[in-house]
Amino acid sequence: LQGQKSKNWKARWFVLQSGYLLYYADRAMAELKGKIFLGASGVSVRAVDGGIFPHAAKITTPTESYAFYAESAQDRADWINSIE
Repeated sequence: LQGQKSKNWKARWFVLQSGYLLYYADRAMAELKGKIFLGASGVSVRAVDGGIFPHAAKITTPTESYAFYAESAQDRADWINSIE
């Protein structure tokens, strides 16, 4: 996950829950690192091709922009479909 405030990439584990995309520091999901509200007007998610990460996507909210990449094209498509 790469956010607007932090431009370096960090591994995160995600859960969709009640209109939020929650992200955690590790697989144990003991420490919530943040959440992205997906229910706001103007939230979009799209695939991003052509960069250094082959299965990248971008979530844009009215106030933030987040880039992430999945392990496969199918994983990326599944996340985009779930978020939409």
